Amino acid sequence: MEPRELLQAALEKAQAQHYEEARSLLEQLTQALPEFADGHYYLGLTQARLGETHRAMAAFERCLALDPFYHAAREQLKLLQKGVGASSLPPSAPPPPPEPASEAYAPLWVRPEDQSIDRTIIPKPAGFWIRAAAFAIDNFLFSLVLEPFIFLASIPFFPLFDEYAGMDQEEMVTAILNQFLQGDTGPMLSLLAASLVLMTVGFLLNSLIFGYFHYTSGQTPGKRLLGIRAVDYESLGYLGFGQSMWRYAASTLNWCICGIGYLMAAFNPEKRTLHDYMAGTRVVYSEKIPMSLFEMILTLVMVGVALAVFFMRGISLLIAIREFF
Repeated sequence: MEPRELLQAALEKAQAQHYEEARSLLEQLTQALPEFADGHYYLGLTQARLGETHRAMAAFERCLALDPFYHAAREQLKLLQKGVGASSLPPSAPPPPPEPASEAYAPLWVRPEDQSIDRTIIPKPAGFWIRAAAFAIDNFLFSLVLEPFIFLASIPFFPLFDEYAGMDQEEMVTAILNQFLQGDTGPMLSLLAASLVLMTVGFLLNSLIFGYFHYTSGQTPGKRLLGIRAVDYESLGYLGFGQSMWRYAASTLNWCICGIGYLMAAFNPEKRTLHDYMAGTRVVYSEKIPMSLFEMILTLVMVGVALAVFFMRGISLLIAIREFF
């Protein structure tokens, strides 16, 4: 029996007051789709009606672990904790019918390759251009935020390049390359070491920032601004922290293949990139997920730092233009 049929049959059994049969069907459903929050919610309702309070509470807690914004499950859990939960309702009262699946949070019953699926329950995938716009916003913001940290990380290497003081970056690299060709490998090794350290610092900071935003809500500032969200491919729910970190690490591989991994989003119906496939994620249109206090503070701090860096860059540019003319 298909998951959709299991849920429908379970609700019909519950409405007919055959709660034990409904519970059995819902247990099959949650075993088949352990990440389906609705299944755990209705299982909890049925168990509560059978007087299995502790099991019902566990089902509601599992539902909330999968979807922290499942308010009906939260209310039922509170009622059970007070001793006035679903089990206290009249036996004739059927469980509430499932709410219509919203475009953003509808459960994914089967993989999209199955043409028998009802396409109305699959959230609309975010297209290539809107994802590219979110990517551009995030990278512009994060590059400004990371600039002070990269500068601090580069300070220990300043003494190694004192002899190149007064040169611009291109002149310094040219001088180091000439020394290397003449057999003096010291400056080149110092440059490579400094570059490796700074790249590592940048990668770690970026992975933590991207990973945190994708873990907490699936929405980086760019995604939040444009109304899209990264979700787990199977459950359409939140990403795990490891999954979020791996998703960013996998995204760096796109640069090794000239951005082809990003271009994949333009040529497949699910609009998934290489790192989406590697991390088991997808990006869909979504409502804005409420921000935690820390996420809000972090975003405000990042925007403040970015504006400060951008302002200082602007002043430097104006000074350079004035000196030039």
